[in-house]
Amino acid sequence: MFALSFADPAYLVAVLIAPALLLAYAIVQRRKTRYAVRFTNLNLLANVVEQTPSVKRHVAPVLFTLSLAVLLVAIAEPQNEVRVPKEEATVVLIMDVSGSMQAEDVEPTRMEAAKSAATAFLDVLPPKFRVGVVQFSDFAEALTLPTDQRDQVAAAIATMEPLGGTAMGDGIIRGLEVGGRKINPDGTSAEPTPDETDTETTAETDPPLVLLLLSDGANTAGTFDPIDAADLSSELGVPIFTIALGTDDGVITIDDPDFGSQTLQVPPDEATLEEVADRTGGEFFSAPDEEELQAVYSSLGSKIGFTTEEQPTTRWYVAVGVGILILAAGASLTFSQRLP
Repeated sequence: MFALSFADPAYLVAVLIAPALLLAYAIVQRRKTRYAVRFTNLNLLANVVEQTPSVKRHVAPVLFTLSLAVLLVAIAEPQNEVRVPKEEATVVLIMDVSGSMQAEDVEPTRMEAAKSAATAFLDVLPPKFRVGVVQFSDFAEALTLPTDQRDQVAAAIATMEPLGGTAMGDGIIRGLEVGGRKINPDGTSAEPTPDETDTETTAETDPPLVLLLLSDGANTAGTFDPIDAADLSSELGVPIFTIALGTDDGVITIDDPDFGSQTLQVPPDEATLEEVADRTGGEFFSAPDEEELQAVYSSLGSKIGFTTEEQPTTRWYVAVGVGILILAAGASLTFSQRLP
């Protein structure tokens, strides 16, 4: 990433000195040419001046002016945005394992694509990040508590099998609990308030917590509404990044003992997932196929695992400016036998 900015951009006005000097130099050179033309005895002039001055004489002044411009830019304290891995954080993957994850609109199935992408996601997070896994269908359960042991997390993801309904709200609540947030049985926060303790709250002392929710359908089961759960997450300062997996054409076939085999459409509930992300300060993504899902996870790894910092680059501009100044001096000595 290269995003140039300046700590004191007002000083950039000084850079105008450089083109002003070039303009003045050009005017002076033009006057010299005009005075030469006024020398009426051209034959005598040819004897006095053995050859036409070479354009090489302009190299040193141009390099000198360029050096000045670079050094003046340095005064404005240029800086560049660089990606820096975060020291530590906790990420809880909240993954839908409802029956609709059997749909094959995402090859080979929604479930297998989700497992593959989530496993690959572990490799793009900084090593010190702890990762936990929650799965939800008719109810939500933790497969692994937050840990930096990636093999353990990958093994937990590999055990997922699609079955049952979609308790998305319960999945969010369980994700908050797995991430270390205290939740009352009624779904309200049990975190201490500032007037209950003279120490910092858990949310302030623990590493930052981020929830990553993947689902492919509407909430059909569980105790808690996903929007209410999102409001609680927002209250606790925990962002939720959401992924809607699948397409509107996704279908599954179920065997009903009374009506026999039935084919049901299982479109993702993008509206709910988008609102969950908006309410918590996260971001919503749509992943209609496996390739897009992989790209989403890769993008999330950058968003969650890294931050941007302004890194001063003034010394590099000074070094370049001084280097060009040395070249200008060398050119002047070579072509004019004098320093500029």
